[in-house]
Amino acid sequence: MKKLLLFLNLITICLLVFPQNPMIIGIDADLGTNNKGRIFSIDSNYKRINTLYSFDYKEDLGYFESSDLVLANNGKYYGVCTRNDQAKSFIFSYDLASNQYQIAYQLSYPMNIGLSYGLAKHPNGLLYGVSVGSNLQPYGYIYSFNPSNNNFTVIHAFDSLHRRPNSGLVVGSNNKLYGSNGMRINPNKGYLYEFDLTSNSINYIYTFTGFFGTSNSNLVVDDSCIYGIRDGSYPYYGRVYQYNYLTNQFSIVHEVDVRNN
Repeated sequence: MKKLLLFLNLITICLLVFPQNPMIIGIDADLGTNNKGRIFSIDSNYKRINTLYSFDYKEDLGYFESSDLVLANNGKYYGVCTRNDQAKSFIFSYDLASNQYQIAYQLSYPMNIGLSYGLAKHPNGLLYGVSVGSNLQPYGYIYSFNPSNNNFTVIHAFDSLHRRPNSGLVVGSNNKLYGSNGMRINPNKGYLYEFDLTSNSINYIYTFTGFFGTSNSNLVVDDSCIYGIRDGSYPYYGRVYQYNYLTNQFSIVHEVDVRNN
């Protein structure tokens, strides 16, 4: 179970299905020609992995830190990358048809760092993501990105009591955004939150306490529930949780108990 949790946190893939030739497109952190991450594909037989693009430490294009890929309405994939040595963050696009990688947006000072966890596609056509913080917004923020014109907009800045996003965003069937943060203010150890784009308002829907830790995996969403993995403290070193955002019910799906695992 521990190996599975580690794998899920190291790599996130998105699935592109063609009628005649199903293919998986993904991104990883350490491989590629320059060992700075790569965009890869897996063929329809799930036997061959092909490197499509290798992030380059020497290029002024950034390289992968913590992201996944999302397919926008324009047919391109989008993700985020960073250059820690130059304190730069980028949103990039990748066109599978032409095998072209481009920087779609580069953050400028004082908003130059902090993008992480990738992007979520909303039915309105925009992509949404989070930043863990920058010089101008030290507690992190939620932003939107428009692939049609590369417009980047901060739509919510977190405050000192709800700082440090520690997961990407997901979009519920109600068209609201969901995410989590990991700010430790005892006894609280972070929150699940809901952001309503219609009213431009945030609602903290669940508070992690007790054996929960402050680290979180990226979230998964279906028609009614959010799923995530949260670290913990002895004896529970990991918990898979479920939150039904239609009924506001929270439950533990699985616990990694070191006394029995």
